[in-house]
Amino acid sequence: MHILVISSGYPNDYEPLDGIFYRDQAEALQLAGHNVGVISAIPVSVFAFARLRKWKFGKRVVTENGVKTFTRTYLNRPKSPDYSVKKAKKYGMILFEEYIREFGKPDIIHLHCYEGGELAKAMKEKYGISYVVTEHSSRFLLETIPTSLEAVAQSVFAQAAVRIAVSKFLKETLEKKYQLDFQYVPNIVDVSAFTIDSTIQKKEEFTFVHVAGLNANKNQAMLIHAFRLFSEKFPESNLMIVGDGSLREELEKLVGDLNLTKQVNFAGHQTREKLLRIYNESHAFVLTSFKETFGVVLIEAMSCGLPVIATKCGGPESIISESYVGELSEIDVESISLEMEKVYLNRANYDADKIRSFVVSHFSGEFVAKQLVDIYQQVIQ
Repeated sequence: MHILVISSGYPNDYEPLDGIFYRDQAEALQLAGHNVGVISAIPVSVFAFARLRKWKFGKRVVTENGVKTFTRTYLNRPKSPDYSVKKAKKYGMILFEEYIREFGKPDIIHLHCYEGGELAKAMKEKYGISYVVTEHSSRFLLETIPTSLEAVAQSVFAQAAVRIAVSKFLKETLEKKYQLDFQYVPNIVDVSAFTIDSTIQKKEEFTFVHVAGLNANKNQAMLIHAFRLFSEKFPESNLMIVGDGSLREELEKLVGDLNLTKQVNFAGHQTREKLLRIYNESHAFVLTSFKETFGVVLIEAMSCGLPVIATKCGGPESIISESYVGELSEIDVESISLEMEKVYLNRANYDADKIRSFVVSHFSGEFVAKQLVDIYQQVIQ
């Protein structure tokens, strides 16, 4: 089967982890024996450009692990939601015409996120190729979809052959909002990239790790306050915050004001290789978002055998479905702190191999790819 993936993001020079689960899914489908290509027009934020301070915009064509990848990065326009939708269609169509000249017309298109849907609709109209759409965006949970794009989302979903949501909570939210049926299929996580490495020693002090962009929705301020409560009882403990963002300076000041500088470490952006080491050095993972459609970082940590703590924010409820993998928390300082304490006191009862086995059987590429191929075949038939 010839599958073409259209995504609104993909790993690039400015954001190496951007849309990494799109790439993992494409590679899993390729590994399952299918012919897979990717087209992605990638908006780069002003913040990301300022961090790198290098002009690396433009087209990139490469074959990675058998996946034929056509991408085009461009500088996004702040506070102009229509801009990225228009660019996704413009640049995407140029890439698509080049793609089919070289590799022929695909059997089906898998669109990730509605922003690239105008391109998928144009391909359907011009070439008669049906598309399946998977929605990931937490904006639907936060109710922050720009008004100007509501009609775009409605049209993209309505014209899709099948609609997929990456968590049960997002599925229910989208069905209610758009009065259309959605299926639940989780994101793929490359469990081969995140493994239990017995050669890496755990840190001497009990360490919680948190991986996310530093922004209001990820709720790191609440996490820091919760860790302060926890550390008052258990001072031999640390919190490592991995990621970067506009709130970093404010969060670092909060850590200083709470006298936690020696216990809370900001690690900034990290590569997958360094993340693997960080997970294996740590004892537990904690996520404190207000809203999440899935929670890829939870799966990564669990793949390394870590018990996880997550707020009840949408996506994690579809992941932490067994008590032996971790704990769900209410979204408040005291609840998060209590769950951290629970995991700490019961750390000997969390079996790393059992946690990893749970992930492999529910979120591995092989498991999810089979679900997707079944959907593609139904659409084509």
